Amino acid sequence: MEEKRPAIKQAVVEVKKLSQSERAQILYDDRQKALWREKDVLKTALSIRNREIIENGFQAGLTIEQISKVTGLSVEEVEKEMKNITAQS
Repeated sequence: MEEKRPAIKQAVVEVKKLSQSERAQILYDDRQKALWREKDVLKTALSIRNREIIENGFQAGLTIEQISKVTGLSVEEVEKEMKNITAQS
């Protein structure tokens, strides 16, 4: 039953977390923080990569649609980033 309902699954995780020893709780929290930091680093790296691809594609004469396909970003996201790039130039 818990696998079918995300709220129940999350509640089970929280109950298990709260019933841990203090040491286990500290280890769990440290691991969660490390995962969040890693996620932030990867998100930043992906953002930098996409910005470089957008800038290089723009300079090479690619269309917004082509850049969108290459980066996996929406046309709107590419347009927004291109405005930021041109505003900084």
